[in-house]
Amino acid sequence: MNDSLSDLRARPHLSVSALKLFLQCPRKFNFQYIERAPADFRPVAFVFGTAWHATIGRWLTALPNVPPVSELRDWSSPGFVDIPGSVIAAGGVIHGKT
Repeated sequence: MNDSLSDLRARPHLSVSALKLFLQCPRKFNFQYIERAPADFRPVAFVFGTAWHATIGRWLTALPNVPPVSELRDWSSPGFVDIPGSVIAAGGVIHGKT
């Protein structure tokens, strides 16, 4: 069996996180995994982590034609917005005045 990662992810499965959530609160599991209801709150760390992984992933797939670091800023998540003195992600300040 030589299935790709995308093939495996397409199959029905449960993650450890999903099982733990079900054991903690079956109703929350239902909202999140069955009904796919949007979360009321998304921690800033998730937004930052998503942008970080997207940027590094794009940089690594560009090897051996690695772009200069100055171009990485253009690759980051559109959820990040630069304003003078701070970085805002999904409405929450990650880094205050510099």
